[in-house]
Amino acid sequence: MKLEQEKVESVVSVPTGKTWVGDNAYSLKALQDEHTEITGNFDKSVEVSIDYVAGDLNGVDASTLKIYHFEDGLGWMPLSGCSNNYNSLNQSGVVTCYTVSF
Repeated sequence: MKLEQEKVESVVSVPTGKTWVGDNAYSLKALQDEHTEITGNFDKSVEVSIDYVAGDLNGVDASTLKIYHFEDGLGWMPLSGCSNNYNSLNQSGVVTCYTVSF
């Protein structure tokens, strides 16, 4: 589910020393069926990708982009194994990371 950055920032702050890129945040849930959410860790890593355009960067170096998730009690944690595929011709890219939980 796509969320507005400003609404998320009003509940949880930006990760310390980091800059928010783009105008959105996302709420991800793993579902066993339409009524049952999976909590805890997954058996295998899940790939998470977020696309962006040059206008989202606001001066941030695209090569430094990562995806973070918020964990109650721990705060913002980076996902692992991130890669960034930036296409300078169309000035857009995709950051892809892996996680074992949402």
